[in-house]
Amino acid sequence: MLKNLKISTKLIGGFLIAALILLIVGVLGFISTRTMGEKAAAITEAASLRDSAMQMNQSIKTDLWLAMRLREASDLESLDELWDEHEQNAQVFSDLADTILNGGETAEGTVAATHDESIRAIVEQAHQSHMDEFGPAIQSIYGLKVQIYEEQDGIDEKIEDYEAAVDRFNELAKDFEQEVKARAVSRAAAGTSAREILNTETTWSGIASEIKATLAEATYLLDKFALSRDASSSDAIEEEYAATISDLESLIEALLNGGETELGTVKSIDDPKLRSIVVEMDRIQDEEFQVAASGFIEQQKNLVSLESDLPAYVQEIDQIGNDILGLLETVDQQSLDAITTAEAESEAAASQGTTQTIAGIAIGFVFAIGIGLFLSRSVSKPVATVADAIKTIAEVDLPNFATEIGLLAEGDLTRTFEIASEEIPINSGDEIGLMAKAFNGVIARLQDAGLAFDRMAENLKEIVTNVMDAANNVDAAATQLSSAADQSSQATEQIATTIQQVAQGTQQQTESVTKTAATIEQMGRAIDGVAQGTQEQTEAVAKSSEITSQMNAAIQQIS
Repeated sequence: MLKNLKISTKLIGGFLIAALILLIVGVLGFISTRTMGEKAAAITEAASLRDSAMQMNQSIKTDLWLAMRLREASDLESLDELWDEHEQNAQVFSDLADTILNGGETAEGTVAATHDESIRAIVEQAHQSHMDEFGPAIQSIYGLKVQIYEEQDGIDEKIEDYEAAVDRFNELAKDFEQEVKARAVSRAAAGTSAREILNTETTWSGIASEIKATLAEATYLLDKFALSRDASSSDAIEEEYAATISDLESLIEALLNGGETELGTVKSIDDPKLRSIVVEMDRIQDEEFQVAASGFIEQQKNLVSLESDLPAYVQEIDQIGNDILGLLETVDQQSLDAITTAEAESEAAASQGTTQTIAGIAIGFVFAIGIGLFLSRSVSKPVATVADAIKTIAEVDLPNFATEIGLLAEGDLTRTFEIASEEIPINSGDEIGLMAKAFNGVIARLQDAGLAFDRMAENLKEIVTNVMDAANNVDAAATQLSSAADQSSQATEQIATTIQQVAQGTQQQTESVTKTAATIEQMGRAIDGVAQGTQEQTEAVAKSSEITSQMNAAIQQIS
């Protein structure tokens, strides 16, 4: 089927197939490039996601560190500064979570919203946990610390109050001791016995010293209570303090009303001045010292309770923070996996694209070589065959034909002409096949001319023989025969001239295949000239035959 296609069709078809191969290679390359572009975008998205997840991770770690600092904050101003830092950090976390879920701008650039449903679910869970649990837990620490500072301020006030009460109490005790001493000296001078003074003033002075010591013990126990953070120890200290206060009250009661003490029997104070001092001492310890001390103990208990709650909140924050960090680590790992996968797929696409491109180029190269060889053989081989035939005609048949015609013209009637050219086999219907078909017509006409030449030579030989036989007897017949011979010679010259035209046309055909059709047409006209010359020769021979017949008839009449 391909043999019957035109050469232009074959060339265009080969070009279209080569273009199709290039198009396929280009499409495959475009697909590979597009795939690599998509994977690059996926890598960029995953990298942005991972960066955001890492920043969220850092935000949680920073908040965990801030929670520890909140717990250890030494004053309310530092606490507020830490809280402001936490709020800024929490806002960063919230903004990053919103950016991952909805996309947006960050300090590092534009971040596209993630379309991975599992990652979205994890980020939403982390964000919700941060808002509902982590943030409130840190706020609880902050609130707890504010309460602790408030309790501490109250405790400080109570300490100042009971210390002031102790100072006033000790001043009164000192005044009491001085008054008792002055009373003892005065009574001694008045002749009061030493025993009496020992049993009264000396005992009162000893009780006053014991009262101061007992109050000092109570103050020490309060200080010890302030340092205690263990509930059982605090309870023991509180019990010991209560016992000490009870002893203090007993000592004061003994001074006012008399009674038995560890120091012995104590007489009640009957001196109005001394009694007023003891009454004031009793009021201070009862209405000021113990009130302030009781308030201190209560607030100290609250303080210890609040401080004891701090570790639980810190532990809760650590647990919640670690849970959120675990979620963010999952996001980080999935992002890293996505990056690794995208990189591998991108490399695979690049490798595949390279392979496809190389394969396409190889296939295209092989096809181009194949189509080139096919077209070359389909064109060059028939052209070479036609060229060989033209060369045979030009170099063998036409020169032989011209030689034979020349010898015949010189009178050699024994000449014959055989055509060496053979019919060209036609295997295609393209332009070369059409040219070969036309040239086969030329060869057929040459063969016909050769046969006509042989017949002409035979006829001339027969006529000349007859004419020579009759020439000896009839001059008129000889004259006519000479005239006929002249006509024959002219016809022969015309045939020679025509054959030279055929040779010239054939030579022109061998110079350019592209002019073959015109040359073949010229050769056809030349061969038609040969045929016409042959026809004229035949007519001359017939006329000579007619003349010979007339000569024979005349000879018969003469005889």
